[in-house]
Order: sequence, then C-alpha cells, then structure tokens
Amino acid sequence: MPAELRRALRATAVTVPAPASVLVPSPGPATAPEGPDRPPLLVMRTLMTNHHYATLLNALEVPDEGDGISLYINAKNPAFPLRYDPAAGRYRVRPGREDHPVIGVPWLGARLAAEAVGGRLLSEDEWEHCATAGIVGRTYPWGETEPVETAANFGENVGSTTPVGAYPANDLGFTDMAGNAEEWTSDWFTPHRRDRDTPSAAGTYEKVVKGGAWNKSAALLACSARRGRWYIAGSASISFRVVWEG
Repeated sequence: MPAELRRALRATAVTVPAPASVLVPSPGPATAPEGPDRPPLLVMRTLMTNHHYATLLNALEVPDEGDGISLYINAKNPAFPLRYDPAAGRYRVRPGREDHPVIGVPWLGARLAAEAVGGRLLSEDEWEHCATAGIVGRTYPWGETEPVETAANFGENVGSTTPVGAYPANDLGFTDMAGNAEEWTSDWFTPHRRDRDTPSAAGTYEKVVKGGAWNKSAALLACSARRGRWYIAGSASISFRVVWEG
C-alpha cells in the first residue's frame, strides 16, 4: 500500500530544479552537489491530506497512539479530524475533512511518513525555492501584493483549515504555500538562518516551520517568514508535504 500511495502522490507532484544554494538535510552528505549539478526535485503540489495520511497509517498498521507517546499523530486532541476507530482497528477521518491538510502530526511522524513513501521533508531553502517559484526576493507566493482573504486562509478568517488547493496556486503550481497549514521542514531552528549548520544549532528542540496557517497572522505568510516549533508536538496549525529526488 505505501507503494500505491507513493505513486498516487507523485502523479500530481511538481518537478522543479534544485535551488542553487541549499543546506542539505540530514542524512544527506554535506558534500552533495548544489544547483545545476543536483537532480531535480519532485515536490507534492498540495499539502498531505487527512485521507492520504489515514491511508498511510492504516497501511503501516500504526496502532492507537491515544494512550502513549504520539509518534505519528496527536491523538489526544479530540478536535483533530483524524482519529483511531478501535472497533474497526483503523484510522478514520471525520466526514467532510478528507481533503483538508492533515494536522496534529509531530515532526518525527512527518519524517517517517515521508520516508515510508520514498521521500523526505523539504529543507527550509528548498521550501522557499518552491514558494517563491525560484524568484529571488519575492515576498509572497503570489507576488508583492499584501495578503487578502481571497489569496490565502489566514488570521482565522475562515476559522479552520480548508480543502487543499482551495486558493490560487503560485507560478509553479504549488498550493497552500501561504496559509491553511504551516509546514514542517528538515532544518533545526536557530534565530539566525546562517547558524543552522553550525554547532550553535546543537541541542535545539525546535524545527523550522514555514508558510503561515489558518489561525496565524498575515506576517507569517511571507516566504521568508519562519518560526520554530517543538519537534515532538503535533499542532493544530502544522502539516507537511513530501519531496523526492529526481
């Protein structure tokens, strides 16, 4: 089943050239080639949906995590639409939320899910490359105009997540790069980006999240905006998308 899901996710993914400068995410070698010498990236056009994530959890036979440590999903929050059904022995999605981005996923769960379908999480640099459509200095995925309610789901103007792809895509075809749900990246968070690959990043417990969300301010919609989030926590505002090499 993970192989079938992998094929389904890749079928609608977007192929983009690798960014010219990138911090290679662990466990990639520090000497990996950059820019034109790196293979192109195949990146999910949308965020991971509840439906696809439930399909993956059931294929992996992930048990109910409600009574222990939440590895794949924060099952302790009854507001989250993805729940384990003990009678059926499987995960189910609240009706009407199948196409919404999955939330409540800790960083490690997102990483394991990406690996299960043969991919990984985007680095912060790769994420910005996709969000800006490779246009250096672009402020928002759609350009330079200030955010409005027709451009993105943010600031609780809707009051919850919305189906993926409900708002206009950017120039490369990516949706929800601003608003709806933030995204986990592979990078550890440090206040200054230049410190991500230095010893000062050691010992941090936060991962970089990007993109803003349905319940976050307009300031976080900027492609350059970033914040750190405890990597063990599954949040109501954070989702993820998968990238494959080549």
